[in-house]
Amino acid sequence: MYGTDPAANSHFISQATSSLKLFILIIPAVFLVSLFINDVTDWRIGSTKKTIERLNIEILDYNDTAAEANKIIQKIEIYKQARADHPRIASKMEFLLTNVPQDVVISEIRYQDGNLEVKAKTPRALNLALLIDNYFKDKSISEIILKSASYDQRDGLFTSEVGVVHK
Repeated sequence: MYGTDPAANSHFISQATSSLKLFILIIPAVFLVSLFINDVTDWRIGSTKKTIERLNIEILDYNDTAAEANKIIQKIEIYKQARADHPRIASKMEFLLTNVPQDVVISEIRYQDGNLEVKAKTPRALNLALLIDNYFKDKSISEIILKSASYDQRDGLFTSEVGVVHK
């Protein structure tokens, strides 16, 4: 304690001074250790950031690959569906192509949503009527839709587009 005795005061001051010297030595050491830990942490964060950026680039590459794979899978499914529909379409198209009056040229056949569309050209309008009449003779056809009919004066041809709906 601090009192009137000079020997006791000098002993107290000596202890306080040695404690403060120790404190003065410990504070910079703690600061240096925390500075070192901070540098190591910054280095690790930078390294982790670079790793994350590299992995993000790899993920984007995988996403592109996955998108391409999904497109291929969709194309395969469409192909499988077309292959499954092929026997039904082939018989329908065979009837449409074999029951064509003379002078009628089938210029286009499209298969869309389970129905066929036929585009035909002929020099005589009567042949278009006969074509439609022949299609009505097939029991598997439920509906025939005349989508367009026109006459081209340059070519001298009648053109019609007919939708054929099967049962």
